[in-house]
Amino acid sequence: MFIKKAKYKFKLILLAGIVIVISGAFILGNKKLPKQNDASKILEQSNRKFSSFKGLDMKEEDIRLNFKMKPLSLQLPIYNDNNRLYIPVSEICNTELTKDNAVVKMNDKSVRINLLKNSYYEGNKEYNLRKKAIASEDVLYLSLFDFTKLFNLKTDWDVETKTLSLFYNSDILLQKIEKKHGRPALIRLEDITAGQRYATSESLEKLRIIADYLYHENVPFHVAWIPRYMNPPKGIDNDPSTQLSMYNTDFVFTLDYLIDKNGIVGLHGYTHQQGEEESVDGIEFNSKINAGEECVRRRVNLAINCAKKLDIPVYFFESPHYDATRSQKRIMGEYFNYIYEAYRSQNEKAISKVKIQNRVVSFIPTPLDCVNGAKCIDNMIDRIYTLPKKTLASFFYHPNIEFEYIKITKDKSGYTTYTYSEESPLHQLLRVFSDKNYEFKSIKDLDTSI
Repeated sequence: MFIKKAKYKFKLILLAGIVIVISGAFILGNKKLPKQNDASKILEQSNRKFSSFKGLDMKEEDIRLNFKMKPLSLQLPIYNDNNRLYIPVSEICNTELTKDNAVVKMNDKSVRINLLKNSYYEGNKEYNLRKKAIASEDVLYLSLFDFTKLFNLKTDWDVETKTLSLFYNSDILLQKIEKKHGRPALIRLEDITAGQRYATSESLEKLRIIADYLYHENVPFHVAWIPRYMNPPKGIDNDPSTQLSMYNTDFVFTLDYLIDKNGIVGLHGYTHQQGEEESVDGIEFNSKINAGEECVRRRVNLAINCAKKLDIPVYFFESPHYDATRSQKRIMGEYFNYIYEAYRSQNEKAISKVKIQNRVVSFIPTPLDCVNGAKCIDNMIDRIYTLPKKTLASFFYHPNIEFEYIKITKDKSGYTTYTYSEESPLHQLLRVFSDKNYEFKSIKDLDTSI
């Protein structure tokens, strides 16, 4: 009896051992990611010393950098260049530097960077970096946006504690390949500024989620950006090109994100206000406000200089509330190839080509106007269905309308997940445009499609 039991136990032990070996082989074969609580192993942090590094000519930023909510103890500083963070990639990842190239490895992914061309390679394709890669004393720095794009990382911003957390991005974002060759349509995201409706990191995160959705739907979109947000009664004057802050860094990162998702940025005035008015609500140009040529040029140049300092490419100008006079619009047209509003009157249905100083400027109207809140979606849908063939299917949209349809949560690891209702006004509108066989275009593509 004892012998039988002993044999039975031996068989169980042998079977358990085989299961363990097979399980171990399966895990190794699939190369599971390191556990979340071991940030140094996940990022392959080196134990190198950087005593020869003399620093960069940028402001050192006192922020906490986490990976999966675990702090990274960095020897090298993080820098802030006009509200763009620069990360010491050499300390975080395995990095090989030569005179002209850098190879960065992270989580089994290897990326080669051409330092001369400021580009990187994925397979046989070459892509430009958003900002300049900096190699100094055998140390490589990349802008935060470029770093997150190269290795598909998601950001989580805590402005109050000045903490930035990075995660491997598990969201699957694929762009639809099929495109209809139908009538052109245009969408512009209106009144984007560093304040008011977008004054929190959560609102900026939702703005990035909307950009992901439009990218997935293969919809190029336009961004009407107000460079300087002002609210004089509350003592607020926020210009991200001159004021460094954690929030402004998040905002500029978001602009870079929108551009990367096929967003085309333009200037929506300089402050979109005058005197004691609040930006977004106020008027900046009309027959009485900033009416003269000198005033118009001054404010247009201030807006352009803000964009240049932040290295945000801008392609159009739009006067706040479409209140600029025709003569003011002509002055604006001296600086841009596209003025994103009607030329003569707001009743115009098609693009006007106007010769200004030996150049042809396109004035692009929005005959469909906008959605005045979620409750007005049916009116917009009716307008789309009944739009005459010769009328441009162009409209603008305040993306904060979508915010109540986006629910953001965090799992136990701190990773941000979200749900985005398919019944949101924007989802409904895109379905209607698709049903009517429209194809969304960028203003830069209109000359070949109209």
